[in-house]
Amino acid sequence: MAEVRVRSNSPCVEAQPVVERLESLLRGWAGGAQVNLQLLVVAEAERERTRLLVSGRDSAGELLLEREFDLVPGACPSALALLETVVEGAIRDLPVEAWTQPAAAPLPPPSPDPWRLRLKFEPDLGLLATSAHVGLGASLMYGSGDQALGVGLLASTGWSGALGQGTPLMQRLLLEAAWAYDPANFGVSAGLRSGLLWVTGVGYGDNDQAVAFWWEAFAQIFYRFGPLGLGVGVALAPLDHQLSTRSGELRRVSPIRFGPHLVFDL
Repeated sequence: MAEVRVRSNSPCVEAQPVVERLESLLRGWAGGAQVNLQLLVVAEAERERTRLLVSGRDSAGELLLEREFDLVPGACPSALALLETVVEGAIRDLPVEAWTQPAAAPLPPPSPDPWRLRLKFEPDLGLLATSAHVGLGASLMYGSGDQALGVGLLASTGWSGALGQGTPLMQRLLLEAAWAYDPANFGVSAGLRSGLLWVTGVGYGDNDQAVAFWWEAFAQIFYRFGPLGLGVGVALAPLDHQLSTRSGELRRVSPIRFGPHLVFDL
């Protein structure tokens, strides 16, 4: 890279202005390429004169420029201009490849990690048979670009109001397989869940627990705020399940759930 060194014991040549002017000259002629030249300016006072030596070498040490002058006292004000003229004339006569090298290409941005963890919070309402549910889940997503596939687990609990003398509570523990499309500002996901529906009762004199197979299809759409997404989703279960008491009261488990949801990608 460019290096300008000055050794001077003569009042005709001040080191700092020479360094600044010659480095600026080299950068201008390089046109954005990396300067690969070391310049040495030596100014030695000898009685009434100043002996001025300018030399330049590339990074391999090959001599590309060497000039020598004697400056009388009256020529001191023009010493800096003389140095600029000498260096400019030398590099103009050289192929630019001799004293520069192409600027290093910028490194490509690192590839994003294709794996990410998606956390979910899904409060929703059951339609056709009124109920309320709260779900928490996590999915491991894999994909590059805008699309990804994921597998995960969702646990939820639901309440559907009084039935007979008590209240049934519904818990779901579901495995999930999903596809996600996540461009810059919004996201869409869809997939299948399957697992267990577990029903318990509260307030009944004799509580029985029931376990049944459950599966559903779901779709969600959300708007993204960085790693956070806020939107709505719907889940549809094709199997018909009924809750019943010993005295014969019946209530259907809602096959459709709809509500807001929140996702967070890690």
